[in-house]
Amino acid sequence: MNINRKRAKSRMSEKDKKPKDTHPLQDEDLQKIWDVSAGADEWKDFDLPGESETEDALKDLHIRLETESQKPEISGYIHRYSRYLVAAVALILFGAVLFFMPRNVTAPYGEIAELELPDGSLIELNSGTTVQFNRLFGVTNRTLSLNGEAWFDVKNGNVPFIVKANGTVTEVTGTEFSVRSWADDPGDKTRVAVKSGSVLFFPEGMDQNRVNLTAGYRSTWSAGSVKPEEPAEADMELITGWRERMFVFYDEPLGHIFREVERRFGVRVDLENSRAATETLTGYYRQVESVESLLDDICTVAGLNYARTANGFRVY
Repeated sequence: MNINRKRAKSRMSEKDKKPKDTHPLQDEDLQKIWDVSAGADEWKDFDLPGESETEDALKDLHIRLETESQKPEISGYIHRYSRYLVAAVALILFGAVLFFMPRNVTAPYGEIAELELPDGSLIELNSGTTVQFNRLFGVTNRTLSLNGEAWFDVKNGNVPFIVKANGTVTEVTGTEFSVRSWADDPGDKTRVAVKSGSVLFFPEGMDQNRVNLTAGYRSTWSAGSVKPEEPAEADMELITGWRERMFVFYDEPLGHIFREVERRFGVRVDLENSRAATETLTGYYRQVESVESLLDDICTVAGLNYARTANGFRVY
C-alpha cells in the first residue's frame, strides 16, 4: 500500500514539473511576433512629422472639407443668377425689338391730322393717309414712308429728308411740298408739287432718272415708267385744297373720286357699274354741304344713280 501511494505522488510531481499552457498563442504566432519585433530597428531612422507640419496638414484638410460643403451652395447661386441673366437678356431683346419697330400714324376717315416729327418738321395728313418711320428718325435718318396724301413743311438739316411713296422717292433738305400717292389709285400714280425750296423726285432705285422740282412746279410718275414727267407749273390752291376742307378733283377716274369720298366723309360707296369706274371728271367744291349733295352732282354729270344703304351708298 505504501508503494502504491509513492508512485502516485511521484506521478503528481512529474506532472507539476511540466510547464502550464496558460497563453492562447501557439508557437506559430509567437514566431511571427518575434520576427516583427526583430525588424523594429529598421524604423529607428524614420522621421515623424513635426508639430507645425501636422497643423498645416490639418488646416489643408479643413479647407478642403469647407470647399466640399460649399459646392451645393455655389451651385444654387449659379442656378439662381442664371435665371436672372436669362430674364435680363429677354428684356433687352424685347426693348430692342420695340425700339426698332416702325411707328405708324394714320389720319382717320373724315378727319385731317397734323403731326410734328422728332426733327421739328410738320406734316398734315389727308383723311385715310398713313405715314411710317422708325424711332431713330431725326437721329440717324429722316426717312419715312407714305400711303395717301400729305403736306410737308420740312426743317433744314444736314441729313436729307426722304419720302418713299409706292415706288417713288422724294428727297429734300428743307422745303414745303405735297405728295399724293395712294396704293389703291387705279392709275397707280404719285404726284409731287413744291411750294418753296426744291426737291429731287425719282423712281426708287433709279436716282439717275430724277427730276428737280423748284417752287411752283409739279411732276407725276406712273407705275412702270422709268422717269417722272418733266416739271410743269402747279396750281397749289387746287393741289392743297384739301387742307382747307375743299373737295377738288381734276381729270380723275370715277373709281378714284368715290374712294376719295369714302376717305373724306367716312362712308362707304359701292360703285356697281364697273365700266363707269374709268370715266374721268373734273370738279371743284370750296365747301361741301353734305355727302348726299356731292354724290347727287357727280352722278348727274356721269349719268348714274345712287341710293343709301345700311353701310353707306350704292352707285349704279
